[in-house]
Amino acid sequence: MAEEEPVTTAQPAAAVGDYTRYVQFMYLAGIALATWLTAKIMSTTWMAFGEPMTSVVYPVSLAAALGLGVFLWRHKRVKERAFEVIAELSKVTWPTRKELYAAVVAVIVVSIVVSIILFFFDAFWSWATTKIYLL
Repeated sequence: MAEEEPVTTAQPAAAVGDYTRYVQFMYLAGIALATWLTAKIMSTTWMAFGEPMTSVVYPVSLAAALGLGVFLWRHKRVKERAFEVIAELSKVTWPTRKELYAAVVAVIVVSIVVSIILFFFDAFWSWATTKIYLL
């Protein structure tokens, strides 16, 4: 008897490759955010001792953020999670233009109604406290 091949449930490599550019963009956005945040922290800390040197702050911030990005890109578990997040986001069904318009109109109408109700509560409370203070 011939030996049967085991059944694998792993996704083909092409399915994972479809999300690679999104994961790379996510990493680049994270590096940009980390650069900005590190520069702000360094500038704020440096200000306690004097005027920060931007010629030092920004290159060091960029180097630190790039180092973190490369470390996280090579970290197997983090990379797998990033691909899982992108795969789940690809399953999201986004609203149509008509649904979005209806939702925006509903939010605006409810905001106006609640504002009117709060106006009347505020007016009543103002009137009531004025009467109480005049006693």
